[in-house]
Amino acid sequence: MARSPSDEPLDSRLGLLVCGHRDLGAINLFHRARAASGRAGLAWLATAGITTGCGTWATHFIALLAYEPGIPVAYNVGLTALSLMAAAAITSMGFAVSLAVPGRWAAVVGGVVVGAGVGAMHYTGMWAVEVPGRITWDLPLVASSVGLGMLFGAAALASAVRSDEIRTTLFAALLLTLAIVSHHFTAMGAVEILPDPTRVIDAFSLSPTTLALAITNAAVAVLGMSLAGAFADRRLREKDAQLTTALNNMAQGLVMFDSQKRLIVHNSRYIEMYGLSPEIGKSGCTKKDLLRHQKEVGNFSEQVDQYCSMLDAAIAEGKTTSTMESTANGRTIHTVSRPMADGGWVTTHEDVTDRISAQRERECTISISS
Repeated sequence: MARSPSDEPLDSRLGLLVCGHRDLGAINLFHRARAASGRAGLAWLATAGITTGCGTWATHFIALLAYEPGIPVAYNVGLTALSLMAAAAITSMGFAVSLAVPGRWAAVVGGVVVGAGVGAMHYTGMWAVEVPGRITWDLPLVASSVGLGMLFGAAALASAVRSDEIRTTLFAALLLTLAIVSHHFTAMGAVEILPDPTRVIDAFSLSPTTLALAITNAAVAVLGMSLAGAFADRRLREKDAQLTTALNNMAQGLVMFDSQKRLIVHNSRYIEMYGLSPEIGKSGCTKKDLLRHQKEVGNFSEQVDQYCSMLDAAIAEGKTTSTMESTANGRTIHTVSRPMADGGWVTTHEDVTDRISAQRERECTISISS
């Protein structure tokens, strides 16, 4: 296909702008989906998938409009719509895979699925192109385009699950943009149109002008969802900061786990109480990870697997458990684990050393007096 030098630079810049904006919004929404649970998590996940799908679709067709084959071009209505739905559905599946299973490998697999969604959207969109000619493909370049999309997609989500810091978010968004751009330009290098006057364009196909209007609507939708996500994220971050301040000013240590036994909340008092490394307290580690580290520093005397099995059984039955633990520096910690409705639990850790010492002194004084 030949390119129009007057239109391509503008369309390419617009495509990159939509793509970059979309990817930054998508990674931000993905982080919100990871932090939330239940219906809220599903809502964030769906929004991330739709945003990614719409943005990818708009980027593809903006760039496609930059190419001028020198013959009339139109777009099949059904296949154009199918390409949009495929982009949203498959990328949502990729995000879901990354969230469903803990660990970096799940994110890699999810990123591969996202890359596959980009490929499905692109080639379905190209199938929608109607011209008085025949479209042929260079199969090695087709395979390379799909591989590049999967590679950068995997790298993007693997980076995104590391943390939700600004630097990591920007890097993950850049990798996701590279997944789209590398796939698109490699795939467009694989296509060639051979004119064939015997082929006619369907009368019900979309004209480039109509498609441009559809792209505009999709871009506006992406902008709206991204802005809504950014606004909500700002409000949530403010509330998170307030909650963190409140938790860190508690006299008790506190940890909260989800139904997958992954840490979702803890305060600084818990880390200080057991002399743990701040790195081990990052969200996403498991109860066993924390107890093993606690045992390494000498502040847990029980068998980790046995203790976790006992706790799991109590949580499954909806029972509250209470234990007394001794630390390496001679402190006595009273722990209370209470189950939550979603299958997770919250545990409070209270240093009762001084209270026990005072009680013993009173008992000793009473015994001497009597």
